[in-house]
Amino acid sequence: MKIKSLLKHNLMRAAMTLALILACATPSAAFAQNLADYTFATGQDGNQWITLSNSATQIVESGKDDACSSLTDIGFNFTFGD
Repeated sequence: MKIKSLLKHNLMRAAMTLALILACATPSAAFAQNLADYTFATGQDGNQWITLSNSATQIVESGKDDACSSLTDIGFNFTFGD
C-alpha cells in the first residue's frame, strides 16, 4: 500500500511540474502601444518651454509615491491604448 501511495505522490509531483513548465513557457500577449499612433516634432523656439521651478503644480505630496492624486488636466490629449 505504501508503494501505491508513493507512486501516486510522484505522479502528482510530475504533473504539477509539467503544468508549471507549460505555464511559464506559454507566450502571452503583450499589451503595448503602437509607435505609429503617435506623432513627434522637434521645436526650435526656446520660448515654448516653461520653467517648472516657477510654475510647477505639485500633484502628489513629497514622499507619497504610492498615493493617488486627484484628476488633473495635463494640457493635451493622451490616448492610452485603443
